[in-house]
Amino acid sequence: MPTRTALLASLLLLALASSASAAVLCRLRSGVLAVRDVCRKKETPVDPVGLGLRGPQGEQGPPGGQGPKGDQGGQGEPGAAAPGLQVLSPGTATTLAPLQCYVVYAGGAAGVAAKGNLLSGWLQNASAQAIVPNFVVVMPGARNLSTQGGAVGSVMVCNFQDAAINLPAGWQLGLAEFDAP
Repeated sequence: MPTRTALLASLLLLALASSASAAVLCRLRSGVLAVRDVCRKKETPVDPVGLGLRGPQGEQGPPGGQGPKGDQGGQGEPGAAAPGLQVLSPGTATTLAPLQCYVVYAGGAAGVAAKGNLLSGWLQNASAQAIVPNFVVVMPGARNLSTQGGAVGSVMVCNFQDAAINLPAGWQLGLAEFDAP
């Protein structure tokens, strides 16, 4: 009888190895195992792993090729608004927030001939004394043409420190202007 069982197991393994991947193992009412595409009405499907017919894990195969490009995702949520540049009005008491930049219009409108002139400036009080520490920088600007036919200049004032700076009422923008080449 052991020889018959060994022969049956060998035939069963051979049948499993050579059959299509959709093959199933079926137990007949007599107890005999059969390999079929689908078990018949009076046969019971048998789990080959439950019988100990699973072999050791094989080696990993080579990576597959890149798959097709997926569908485009939906629109994301809107991001936070970027802080806009605020315009400072000379003479008005104000606070420069930490790590913020501001625009200051430099002087009144100039003639068209002044367009492109480089502007450099500083913040001062009415006595022409500096009123901000080194961490506040007035970045150079230029005069640009306006829709009214003149040239209006602006500079940027940035507070690069971690603390707010208070500008007193009456502050002014000291200004040096250099002609465009």
